[in-house]
Amino acid sequence: EEAAHGAMQVYKKEKSI
Repeated sequence: EEAAHGAMQVYKKEKSI
């Protein structure tokens, strides 16, 4: 689903910080 893709992006962004 698209929601999963968005969640993955947010997770990656948070991990980067």
